Amino acid sequence: MWLCFRGYYYEMMSHFDSPQCLKKKEFEKNSLNLLDRIDLDCGEILKNDEKATSFYKNWIYDHQYHERQLYEADDKCSALHSRFHFGVTPLSKEEADFPLAYGFVVYKNPVQILFSLSSFYQPQNLYCFAVDGHSSKEFKKLFNELGKCLPNVHVFEVSPVSWGTFSIVNAVWSCLRWTTNSNHTWKYYQYLSGVDIPLKTNWEMVQILKALNGTINMELSTFQPRRLTAEKKASDSPIPLYKSSLSALVPREAARIFVNDEKANKTVEFLRNSRIPDEGLWATLAGNPSVLKVPGGLPANEFLKVKEAMRTKKTQERKRNSSRTDAFQARFDTPTRYYFSRYQIWGRNGCYGKLSASSCIFGVKDLPNLLNRPELVAHKLYIDYQPAAFFCILKENQRRTLKRELFNAINYTKIPQVEYERGVSINELTHPEFIN
Repeated sequence: MWLCFRGYYYEMMSHFDSPQCLKKKEFEKNSLNLLDRIDLDCGEILKNDEKATSFYKNWIYDHQYHERQLYEADDKCSALHSRFHFGVTPLSKEEADFPLAYGFVVYKNPVQILFSLSSFYQPQNLYCFAVDGHSSKEFKKLFNELGKCLPNVHVFEVSPVSWGTFSIVNAVWSCLRWTTNSNHTWKYYQYLSGVDIPLKTNWEMVQILKALNGTINMELSTFQPRRLTAEKKASDSPIPLYKSSLSALVPREAARIFVNDEKANKTVEFLRNSRIPDEGLWATLAGNPSVLKVPGGLPANEFLKVKEAMRTKKTQERKRNSSRTDAFQARFDTPTRYYFSRYQIWGRNGCYGKLSASSCIFGVKDLPNLLNRPELVAHKLYIDYQPAAFFCILKENQRRTLKRELFNAINYTKIPQVEYERGVSINELTHPEFIN
């Protein structure tokens, strides 16, 4: 066990059972940080209380006031530490022994980003921020100071980022390259945007990522040839192309191949010739084991055959049964899809917030679903749109960090790509229906 005396940890045995002395060491010391000052009745929202839901839909948070305070502060480190909690000690030996790495691409709304960062910040992890060249001077200066205030945070500016262009790949790749070439001992890497919010505590993420057993978690679908520019054909690519979400979970050994392998880098460069090139990144690099051997990868063509078969089967079942079988059936520790790096809804179905470019911006009525999701992060929440949802998730993460609850990651070991890595045939997967 570990003992806490006057804020210091003493290791008596190698196993850490619970972060009980964390309350005294850190959270009580910083009990006046911004999150603790926000008074919300999240419980009533989760009960779907109509009065509370209506009230919190219209509740606003003056994040611009705190943004101005941070921009104008002479001592930005003091300003940051007085407003946001950044722990100085790992909460368990298990977390200390399994550090993680994150890459962010950011350009505005610093208060939202800092709230999210503080929610899953741990001193043993590594954080890289690629600041969009479009950002304001004040934003750039604040994040440069963040990199000086926290020793495990690296910040650099990248060329202006525009949606749907190679500039996004360039920004993401910059952080992946830096974290991979660092001497840090991180085990898994995840890309995050400035409007992602963690749905799991750091300890829960460690349990999930250990369950992945070195496999890559990425979305997988067919790459449409029309995505390429007129002068290029899919056959011109160094390796076959596949489509995926930009959010993925990448183990360290796979990242080394991505960053250092000549064929991998030529493939990334080839994506300049496509529309929305970031969507051709992970699945292409990790889905071609016959031509690019990547630890934790998978044969994308074989998995796509299963995906098509499961889609046909699901369509037939829906025709027989019109009852709704959507995302709300998911459980907190039980994935129902092969991909759980990030939760995102496209279109109105299942979205109680509003849409932006066909993607759901989650609101207050989405909160019960979000807190029951098996994914690691949710995309998108805005601090200036029904921010009670954003803050209730942060408060729930803090509560579970302080008082760890039962969390069993065993079901994550049953997802198809993890079973495949263990040697299970694609035809003998426990849950082929997860590939949908």
